[in-house]
Amino acid sequence: MAELMRSESVGATKAQEDLWEERLYLAVRRLRDLLLAPLVTPLAALGVPPTLLSCAGVALAASLIWSLERAPALALGGFVAALLCDALDGALARRQGCESALGKLWDQLCDSATWAAVLVAVLVAGLAPPVGIALAIYLGVLLLFLGVVESTARRPGAWWVNPRAGFFAHLPKIFVYGAILVYLLSERSWIPLAVVVSNGFALAGVVGLLVALKRRG
Repeated sequence: MAELMRSESVGATKAQEDLWEERLYLAVRRLRDLLLAPLVTPLAALGVPPTLLSCAGVALAASLIWSLERAPALALGGFVAALLCDALDGALARRQGCESALGKLWDQLCDSATWAAVLVAVLVAGLAPPVGIALAIYLGVLLLFLGVVESTARRPGAWWVNPRAGFFAHLPKIFVYGAILVYLLSERSWIPLAVVVSNGFALAGVVGLLVALKRRG
């Protein structure tokens, strides 16, 4: 009986943690959607599919493989546009009322493809060591896989609402993306350090998701 009560208590605690995480996630998402509304509204009026934005983001990121070293001004425009596509596709899907598990999975796959394309561009331009880039790509794929598994364990019917997996998947990118913007604007190359820091946070994310999976048993 004591063991059963302890198990129920642990389950209630996990459910409460999930509830607060989800509330915070939804509040941040609503704020982001509000800030992006001036861009999302005309796209929704034109009937632009969210998946088209996701694919456009990947294509723009892939263009950096050529432009990052040869045409910095063009690379800056393409990079900013790729980041905007990455931010707008989810908001557009919610505005159009077509958000779904399949769409979210496609969004995550495109986000990972964008990340990989940016890393390849950095490698081709010789702005970071190959080992660090290879590790970043590997950890990105691992984070995507573990995020889907942990999300499914958390809520099989709506696994795409997972603050923890989203946090771990996106945090490592911030450092590299920020360093690339600094490089394109000022030619200061902090990208090698950013890749190291990014990989450190990605490793922490992998450990965090593994721990979460173990706790859920």
